[in-house]
Amino acid sequence: MKTYATTVTERGQVSIPADLRKSMTLDAGKKVVWEKISDDEVRILVLHDKPNPMKMLGYGPKVRGEPARSTREWMQELREGEKD
Repeated sequence: MKTYATTVTERGQVSIPADLRKSMTLDAGKKVVWEKISDDEVRILVLHDKPNPMKMLGYGPKVRGEPARSTREWMQELREGEKD
């Protein structure tokens, strides 16, 4: 296993070596978690983006090409189908 050494700046910042950033796809904005293991050891975990189903809200009409409908209108259409 290859090891890396970096220096902590006056502001408490460290640089992640380029080899690690590339191999772990750590781009700007990616979040990491720091976990203290002991007084001399820290583990860094990469947080992976999980799909957010809420991002699709309001997107359906654009995909379907029809105007937005209220819940009442949707339910009325669904109940009409039950009568058949």
